[in-house]
Amino acid sequence: MKNDYVTPLSIISVLLLFYGCKPSVHQALIENSKKFRPDEEARALMIKEVNAMEDEFDPEYHSLKTFIPQTANRYHSTRVGMYNHPVRGTSRYAVKLLETGDPGYIERAHKVIEAIIAAQDQDSASETYGIWPYYFEEPLDQMNKPDWNWADFNSVSLLEAYMKYNDLLADDLKEKMKASIIHASYSIKKRDVKPGYTNIAIMGTLVTHLAGQLFGVVDLQEYAYLTKDYCFGTVNRSTTWQQRRPYLIYWGDEKNPRYLSVRLLHDFEDFGIGNIFSSRQKNEALTAMNFATNGGDYHISIDRLKEGKFKATNVRLRFELAAKELKDQINAGPQGLTLRDGDVRVTVNMLRAVFGDEEIKVEKGEDDRLAWVDFVIYKGDEKSFDLSRLDEACFAWYTYIGTAIDSLKVLPEIIHDENRFNARTDDMSISIPVKPALENDLQNDFRIKIKQ
Repeated sequence: MKNDYVTPLSIISVLLLFYGCKPSVHQALIENSKKFRPDEEARALMIKEVNAMEDEFDPEYHSLKTFIPQTANRYHSTRVGMYNHPVRGTSRYAVKLLETGDPGYIERAHKVIEAIIAAQDQDSASETYGIWPYYFEEPLDQMNKPDWNWADFNSVSLLEAYMKYNDLLADDLKEKMKASIIHASYSIKKRDVKPGYTNIAIMGTLVTHLAGQLFGVVDLQEYAYLTKDYCFGTVNRSTTWQQRRPYLIYWGDEKNPRYLSVRLLHDFEDFGIGNIFSSRQKNEALTAMNFATNGGDYHISIDRLKEGKFKATNVRLRFELAAKELKDQINAGPQGLTLRDGDVRVTVNMLRAVFGDEEIKVEKGEDDRLAWVDFVIYKGDEKSFDLSRLDEACFAWYTYIGTAIDSLKVLPEIIHDENRFNARTDDMSISIPVKPALENDLQNDFRIKIKQ
């Protein structure tokens, strides 16, 4: 499997903070977005930019007009070697008009947005439901091949206009924009782009999540791997380098944000030799970790291990939680940990915990900010380790997060194999080699399946 599955957590973690503004999430998002309006100096520059575009504006179409050269790609459209009225460029133009703050340009923006919405396929039974054509004069059924990315590109612009300049828009136009954004969101959901297509995956997650939050569309919220109570993000494959977060759960609200993450520690510094893999289906995941003989110590490349050797007084796998008061709410032992925090319940079942002949012990701890559960591989006098001599070094666990009313799932089935760790549920499976090896070999020798 070559494509990493990465939920765009940088966006999700920021948006999660808005849950603390309930019950009016819609109004909280709108008010927060106003903070990103341009200041007076930036508005003056935007007015100059829009003024300079005046010759490009065609009032007949309420659109920009641009020449498409004969040499342009014909994959999607046949309209080359001529002037056209582009939908995507015009949707960005609408935002610029609003950014000027000029009453005349704001009035024009209303007409431009109306034209953009009118060009969208809003027939839910249509094959091209929710998307736009490249050009106003070329309907979707006349294109060589409609481009589903236009659902993402144009709805992002409509969202920006709706959120940042909500108070400048007429009520009837806002209703049309709402419907258009939801139509585009369902197109995005149906297409279901995976994060190997990075920019589209990020935009699609942003659009569907914001549409779900702004307009109370629950299935769009859930499609973005978020609920009103929590969000859960994993990747198919990564490492435990300190700048990566391959396993992360958020819950709580603006006043009491919570998270659960996983770290591999070498003398209490992040240890980059772990290769971590996950197979996730919504709110449950199978995660497994093996060890690279040439993996990075603290840095991913500058201080790689040589021949699998390192020295340590302390090595541990840490499940780290914010905040410290959660320590007393955690039940932990060799079989894993459970946590109940308000309406949210987190269960981590440890399926495998082996590091050569070391006896794995479990410790709970806290400091002035955090709480944690550690699976201690070693602590004591400085000791030399040689990964290449180990037949097995592997940790694997099953995670389930839900609310108090959700029923727990059946634990995964473990399929015994001398050389690999294998586990599966009805919806997913994971398989990784258990013997330490070169990082590249481990990264390319994992198998996951997720039921579609």
